[in-house]
Amino acid sequence: MITLWGRGSSANVQKVMWALAELNLQFRHVIVGGPYGGTTSEEFKSLNPVGKIPVFQDDNITLWESHAILRYLSRKHGGHLSIKEIDQPFVDQWLDFTATCFFPPFVGLFWQLVRTRPSDRSQELIALHTNNLGAALDIIDEQLKKSRWLATNTFTIADIAAGVTMERCLEIIDLHQNRPNLTRWHGKLASREAYKTVVATSYEELRAK
Repeated sequence: MITLWGRGSSANVQKVMWALAELNLQFRHVIVGGPYGGTTSEEFKSLNPVGKIPVFQDDNITLWESHAILRYLSRKHGGHLSIKEIDQPFVDQWLDFTATCFFPPFVGLFWQLVRTRPSDRSQELIALHTNNLGAALDIIDEQLKKSRWLATNTFTIADIAAGVTMERCLEIIDLHQNRPNLTRWHGKLASREAYKTVVATSYEELRAK
């Protein structure tokens, strides 16, 4: 039995939920994190010493870090998320790009514009993160000139990892300006049923009050 620990409004939890939905895998959802608390308990720390979500359990396997979980699901449960050996390095490359180049400026800008009250925002940080996020989006747009999906010509977990972040970008940056390939790709992602049910959902509970 699969168990997923984390709140559905978390981008990193949504990556795992999206993959599970793509594979039609049933799971038990334990809602913790953010306003729900629970990540500092001894039980949770025994699962993930970092104290962050998501945490994923599949029988006797316990994993944390969303991209590690995505890799596990593609290898263990496969289906249309299986990755050919020749394609694996490219999928890994774009998973790492999302983690190191795309997600950090997104998080920085999202915190400033969504999770911080207007009176407490830093215009200097907003400008910095907007510039860096725009550069990452331009790289994605350029890559999508070369392939139908982000890492290869087929849908992979690399699209899931970047796609969750893409949805949240809609509120904080002019996502589609002069990025026709990214616009096409985002449209294909948004048409997937798993995306509609897992990703295109409200995150109002995260907004600064």
